[in-house]
Amino acid sequence: MKLKKYSWDDIHALNIRNSTLLIDIDGVLMADGEDTIAPDAATHINHLHQSNDIFIVSNTIYKKRCDYIAQTTNAICVHSHHKKPSTKILNDIPNRDPNKPMIVIGDKIITDGLFAKRIGARFIMKKRRRSPNDLWIIKLTYIVDDFVYRYINKKRNKER
Repeated sequence: MKLKKYSWDDIHALNIRNSTLLIDIDGVLMADGEDTIAPDAATHINHLHQSNDIFIVSNTIYKKRCDYIAQTTNAICVHSHHKKPSTKILNDIPNRDPNKPMIVIGDKIITDGLFAKRIGARFIMKKRRRSPNDLWIIKLTYIVDDFVYRYINKKRNKER
């Protein structure tokens, strides 16, 4: 089965209910380094929030961005000393219902996808939100991640 990159409309069509969603910021809710959440992302997060628990889990060092996203979407920002793909992040999620299935929504397989695998969650790979102002290190990370994405899909196709 091929790993797919989802748009917000694709995610909406999945009709996700009664789950714990762990959502990344950079590349998902806004481009790396941007200060405001994309309007379409805010709309879809608010819709998902109606029937799911939503936590913002990001490796960003800018805690104010996470707090802003949480305030804008009524989600809970997880402040952790651990970074994805560490499973220890789960210990820092307040009031998480262990009976609900977990879904990680992220744009990078090397952090978000591996994190999902390590915690036993479903991974939904969001089509990346980019900015022309992305730093060179971010662009390099995206190149490496896209290479890993293509490698995994090629490997999956051979296994069929």
